Amino acid sequence: MSLLYEACASSVSEIEGMTGMGSGTGSYSVGQNHLFSYDHIKSVVERLGAAVKTTQYSNEGNTKELKATVLELQQELQGKDVQISTISSELASQIREAESYAKQLSVELEDARMQVHNLEEHVEMLLNQKKALETQASELKDLETVASEQHGRIKELTDELSRKDQEIEGLMQALDEEEKELEVLENKSNDLEQMLQEKEFSLKSLEDSRTKALTKLATTVDKFDELHSLSESLLVEVESLQSQLQGRDSEISFLRQEVTRSTNELLTTEDSNKQYSSQINGFVKWLETALMQFGVHCESADDHDYTQVPVYMDMLDKKIVSLISESDDLRVAVQSKDSSLQVERTKMEELLRKSEALEASLSQKDSQIGMLRRDRTMGQPRSINLPGTSEIEQMNDKVSPAAAVTQIRGARKVNNDQVAIDVEMHKDKPLDDEDDDKAHGFKSLTMSRVVPKFTRPISDRIDGMWASGDRLLMRQPTLRLGVLIYWIALHALLVSFI
Repeated sequence: MSLLYEACASSVSEIEGMTGMGSGTGSYSVGQNHLFSYDHIKSVVERLGAAVKTTQYSNEGNTKELKATVLELQQELQGKDVQISTISSELASQIREAESYAKQLSVELEDARMQVHNLEEHVEMLLNQKKALETQASELKDLETVASEQHGRIKELTDELSRKDQEIEGLMQALDEEEKELEVLENKSNDLEQMLQEKEFSLKSLEDSRTKALTKLATTVDKFDELHSLSESLLVEVESLQSQLQGRDSEISFLRQEVTRSTNELLTTEDSNKQYSSQINGFVKWLETALMQFGVHCESADDHDYTQVPVYMDMLDKKIVSLISESDDLRVAVQSKDSSLQVERTKMEELLRKSEALEASLSQKDSQIGMLRRDRTMGQPRSINLPGTSEIEQMNDKVSPAAAVTQIRGARKVNNDQVAIDVEMHKDKPLDDEDDDKAHGFKSLTMSRVVPKFTRPISDRIDGMWASGDRLLMRQPTLRLGVLIYWIALHALLVSFI
């Protein structure tokens, strides 16, 4: 009997240690004379009931702390929404700056047109200077050879210009295709933003519903933190993609303007070359006719003054060198445009890869949200009636029958059908626990012939208390051990009194 009493006392001390109750420095060791004392056994039973009550109070404190953490997380989400609005305003300001830069480029284009007009006037001045060569008839053969060489060079330049025109058309087509791809990417980014807004709305709804989940709130909070960090990283990536797309749009518009400018320059140079060739042909014909009119043969040009001829030849050579340098500059500009287009293509490929990565991360977010919803549906608070503490108090006061009667009257009415439902198994099977009770042979007291029918309310209450106490004992092994020790101690006490 002493070993039994010591085991009961040790179980009570373990329950108090789990709940953090201050049990004092009282000793449970008794002697041989106080082995069957009623006061000691009753004190152990009272301590057991107090320990059960403290466990309930501690659970309520934990639920309050979890609610406070959920409110803090909601406030953090509101702060993130404010940050998103500020970022959108900054993007709008950047777009305005890009428009102002485009206006500046248009002004520069007009300046370039004025320069072209000035160059045309300068060309007219050069033509006027060339007319002074009418009085010079020397070295006609050299001029004819130079003119033939210039014709060959002009043909080569025209061929190169035609090839460059074809290359420019190909580049324009490539730019159009890249613009279409950019529009597709912008549409995808808009779709991603809409999906993000939907995900944020679903997250808010999940946060509202998580206040109801008490038993599995710790695991859902951890998953929510992970999902929140992933959503923040996703928002940062989407914002960076938007900024990159805007930068690419500005660069593409600038490249298009450069291509149009280069095409205009090529056309102007081609027209000027044609004019030069026609003027040179006319000049040669005019020289031939003028010499024939003066009676001078084209091959003999000894009677004229040749002092100004080298000067005009140097001028022609300089003009030819300038044309060649302009063609080289155009070639270099086209090559730079090709390199910039290749860079843009690589950037477009990187953007496509990032968009694919974003789509993959969004699919992962969808799967995580589905898992979190399943956890939320599985983590609904169980409909468990907890009259176990009242039943323990009834067992503690079983010696006084009046107290037992008041305890039964004070208990709330619980039907036989109000049993615990395990939400984690499946939502569509709310009667599995009743089937388990029927399988285990649980029947109401009114089905027996001993209990009369007019005592049905009392028998229903007793059945509900019995079923809820059975559930509570199945889920708490320490309470089950305490009840077993109490039952053994009570029977030992009865045997000792007999």
